[in-house]
Amino acid sequence: MSSYAAGELGDEDFARVDSHVVACADCARRVQELESRSDGELKLLLRDELGDPTSFYSSRYDRLLAKLQAIQEEGTTSVLAAGAPRSWDYRELIGTRLGDFRIDRLLGQGGMGVVYEAHQLSLGRKVALKVLPRQMLARSRVKERFEREVKVVANLHHTNIVPVFGFGEQDGLFYYVMQYIAGCPLSRVIAERRECDSREEVPRRDDGTEDARWRFIARVGAQVGWALSHAHQHGVLHRDIKPSNLLLDESGVVWVADFGLAKCEQHPELTETQEVLGTLRYLPPEVLEGRADERGDIYSLGLTLYELALGRPAYGEVERYRLLRSIMSFEVERLETALPDVPRDLATIIHKSIERDPADRYTSAREFAEDLQRFLDDQPIRARRASSAERLRRWIRNNRVLATSLAATLLTLLVALSVSIGASLYFYRLEQDKAALAAKLQLSLEEEARQRQQAETITEYLETIFKPDEPIAERPDITLQEALMRATEALDPATVEDSRTRYKLFNVYGRAFYSLGNYESAIKLYEQAIVAIEPADESMTSDLLATKMALAEALTRVGKHEQGITLGQEVADALAARHGEEYLETINQRLWVALQQDDSQHLANLASRVHPLVAVAKEDVGDVGESRRWAIEQLGMAYLKLGEYEKAEFLYEGFIERARHEVDSNPQETVLTFLKAAWMFRVGGRNERAYRYGREAVEIGQQRLGESHNATLWAMDMLWRIYQETGELDRARQVADELMRRCRTKFGSEHDEVARLEARYGQLTERLAESVVGE
Repeated sequence: MSSYAAGELGDEDFARVDSHVVACADCARRVQELESRSDGELKLLLRDELGDPTSFYSSRYDRLLAKLQAIQEEGTTSVLAAGAPRSWDYRELIGTRLGDFRIDRLLGQGGMGVVYEAHQLSLGRKVALKVLPRQMLARSRVKERFEREVKVVANLHHTNIVPVFGFGEQDGLFYYVMQYIAGCPLSRVIAERRECDSREEVPRRDDGTEDARWRFIARVGAQVGWALSHAHQHGVLHRDIKPSNLLLDESGVVWVADFGLAKCEQHPELTETQEVLGTLRYLPPEVLEGRADERGDIYSLGLTLYELALGRPAYGEVERYRLLRSIMSFEVERLETALPDVPRDLATIIHKSIERDPADRYTSAREFAEDLQRFLDDQPIRARRASSAERLRRWIRNNRVLATSLAATLLTLLVALSVSIGASLYFYRLEQDKAALAAKLQLSLEEEARQRQQAETITEYLETIFKPDEPIAERPDITLQEALMRATEALDPATVEDSRTRYKLFNVYGRAFYSLGNYESAIKLYEQAIVAIEPADESMTSDLLATKMALAEALTRVGKHEQGITLGQEVADALAARHGEEYLETINQRLWVALQQDDSQHLANLASRVHPLVAVAKEDVGDVGESRRWAIEQLGMAYLKLGEYEKAEFLYEGFIERARHEVDSNPQETVLTFLKAAWMFRVGGRNERAYRYGREAVEIGQQRLGESHNATLWAMDMLWRIYQETGELDRARQVADELMRRCRTKFGSEHDEVARLEARYGQLTERLAESVVGE
């Protein structure tokens, strides 16, 4: 009952107990008694639970007692005070209306309000409606804070934050409206796993199940970390991260819900500085002493991941004062001790996030998410497990009195021991350092020799190509493609003996021809690059797979789709064999194959797996790595083909902004990005935006690449198609006339591409004639 009065029960337990309290007068009186303890009783209770304050840092004791007294005065808005509305029965709202919303059923209940599934009548959509207790917003200052902070949270746009649509008030009940998420809270996932584990002893399995479990935990943490990073960048702290506030939807996406305790840094005066807000079990220690920043959200998320891994809370005490003492004084059990199979890197990341001192945690949620992503990508993490010396330093910091007495006792022994072993230890380490230094020096010399040889080889090769007596040096009008072609002809084993160097040059030239739109030449060079790599050279495997992927894309560009798809599938299988199916590059590759095959069912499955791995805020797209950027772009294409245009639009707006900044360094990719965006807006019915991005793609192509560059011609072709399909026939004819002229000049009148365009032009002419007759 005391835990209920404290608002410390989980949402499901709280709802069950609360329904009993509403109906039972004796229990209701007991709750009131718990809430009405006098200052003296509080003080005695605190002494009983925490011990004599002289043995517990007196300044901390005084601060905590003051907090508890302030909490008692403030009432229900505190984590330690009763948090549920008992002046009304939450069930009475079911079937009624609040404003534009018909309340259909109860979804959950906690200390900060009741959540219902509701139907928005004006828009005919399902939403989640959170109704706050009347007494919570009884004071005008708290009401002002609520309204201001709901507006701030409503401006957070991220793929892992539950959108807030609005708020209102009716008959003294304040509510806000959120997107309805079909799924369940992580607290239910944890409870179901705990129930399953309690029924039988589950043996260790070698079928990949355990690995999938750890990756699931890391994906959850990474998604929430990116969402918190986005909120923190906008000056918003969540302050109540816990399993029940993280929703797992049917596609595996985690949504951060309930920013009801959010602190807005732009308006700190509207956040109650004297209240301890949040759920005590997940509350950072520093918050109990009046300090809060983004590292507090990191701590709460870390405890959530800890609980997700272990199946029970890090601090399991039920009575709130014992729980308070544990949070302030004790470290949690190491995951490696409780779970010997947990990956060391994952455990290190989680424990770094839940260090009791904020200075020892990750400095930002973004840094936390990036380390989890490194774990998922099988890359070295940045966090390091605390050394013995570091753990000793932290213990001393938290136990200074005992540490001082122990230090005095040990000092004499340490002095004596240091004299006897100091000299031998010095010489032993000196010998070790000399051996390690010699080994490093040898490796450096070998690498230097290899690099020098490679540089000399490339220099001789370039001198062979551009020596003065060759015709190429005497032609000022030579084009870039001609110069590149001349260079590739001289690239053979006789000129460049080293296979790695020859591979790199073939690969560079292949990318150059690809960027110039000469895909046939790019294909030949990529094939030569693959042949140049020695089959037994394991160190080049990653480079070989990257080149094969580039070759697959080039093959599809020239219409050799079956060959490209087959090669792309080969690369995907090789990546899966090396890194597993959940590796981002593996999923990327499989998504590319599914896009080429236009396999909707497979696309939907892959999109649901990619989305949690790449979820970022729109403005962060330009800051992600190349693998995630490619995944985001492919995910947008998948959403287009699946008809989920709003999701695709969200992703492509970020790419459009990035493309504008990269137009100088990569104009062809900029043109292609604008083309994809134009087609996406066309399919989504946003024609004016489709016209704008299509015209911009043509302009960039003409100015940066030239009028006859393939990318420019593609842009004109796409703009023609968009105009024709939306009934802008005169505009379509103007673009078509110019495109036909350029293609005939570049390819000749007999080229297949020209024939295809002429057939389309005939259809356009017929439509124009029909429109004239209709008038």
